[in-house]
Amino acid sequence: VKPLAPPVPSPSPSPSPPPPKPGDQPPPQPLSPPPPPSPPPPPPPAPPAEPPADANLIKDGKSLINSYCAKWRDEKTFSATDKQVKYMIQCMQQDCVQSLEGGDPNSPTLFGCRFLDVDGFCYAYGSAQMWCRDNPTSSYCSDGGENFAIPPLGSASVAHWLPKKNIPIYDGEAISGAAPYGCACMPNCSCTKKSCRCVNAQQISVGSSEEAAKFPSKVIQDDMKAGECDCKCAGQDA
Repeated sequence: VKPLAPPVPSPSPSPSPPPPKPGDQPPPQPLSPPPPPSPPPPPPPAPPAEPPADANLIKDGKSLINSYCAKWRDEKTFSATDKQVKYMIQCMQQDCVQSLEGGDPNSPTLFGCRFLDVDGFCYAYGSAQMWCRDNPTSSYCSDGGENFAIPPLGSASVAHWLPKKNIPIYDGEAISGAAPYGCACMPNCSCTKKSCRCVNAQQISVGSSEEAAKFPSKVIQDDMKAGECDCKCAGQDA
């Protein structure tokens, strides 16, 4: 008979940690690794190098703007000073009238004026205005701002287009030493030397304060003047 093996002693239990004393800090916890950084946002899409022909911004290298604005642009270097100013007044009247367009279901292709060419004139075609709205970073599109036009072109409840200021006088190809001039317009109005007839009897002019002071103070309410504009530049009338 084999002798019995001696019993194997069972391991003694690990001693329990002593209970925390009042005021003891809890043991530090292992730190989690920081989350990875967010990827950078994708770059914005590059604007088209050239607007498509059907946008009607440019033709033969020139912006498509209202007719008298084009006359001023193309003829200023060989026109007398008073002719330059006359073209500008008529140009501002055309741009002002365009700024009042939009929101008419009978004229769905007219959106007003928000986007301007390099000289600060309204692109004449609604397709050009909307192309610039959709491509606002294009170098062809100078943005007058949200308040220049009502939806969908801008966000104004009433368009706040402004006429040009600091307009130079040209002497041939060079700018003359004469002081630059500004313009002011009365939207939804038609004026004579004595009075203006306007849709709103409280209508005030927009643009140069110096030119604004030359409009007659008498304003007569006349709903028939909706969509018309009267402008002055350099102290002259159209």
